[in-house]
Amino acid sequence: PPPPPPPPAALPKMTGGESASELRDKASEARRAGEREARDITSGAAEEARRVRSEENAKADEILRKAREPLDASKRRVTSASNALKAAEGRVSTLEAKVASTEKEEKDTPFYRFQKKGELKDELKGLRKELASAQPAAKSAAKEADAASSEREKAQAAMDKASAQATKVRGAGSDKASKIEAE
Repeated sequence: PPPPPPPPAALPKMTGGESASELRDKASEARRAGEREARDITSGAAEEARRVRSEENAKADEILRKAREPLDASKRRVTSASNALKAAEGRVSTLEAKVASTEKEEKDTPFYRFQKKGELKDELKGLRKELASAQPAAKSAAKEADAASSEREKAQAAMDKASAQATKVRGAGSDKASKIEAE
């Protein structure tokens, strides 16, 4: 028959008089303390990452706000100038139409109706004077509209540049936050 198995190894003797269950409890408590400390560190890093993201987003929002104000002002100026131009062009067009119809009426009036012809000539004189003053106003309104449009284009370019800069700031903030969370 085969030889009998060897006896089980002797359990180590405990020093300090602590039992196995007491040592398990201490180990378990130490593990819980380590987990709490790790959670606190992770929580602190997450909070710091949120703060960094928030600060960078605030910077980006400020960059956009500063660029948006002149853009909005230039858009209002374009609208105002366009309205003024339309009004001035409408006035010139109306006066030109009145001049043309009055000239036709004067031409079609028989010569023996000299009183009517005189009235029409006086009316034409007044209309031409009005037209002469309205045309420079229309040209001035057109120049203002062009200047406002140019200003709006420049403000839009500045807004596009600010938008790109804000995107970079947000990206940098996100990168910083990710590094903090990774540590």
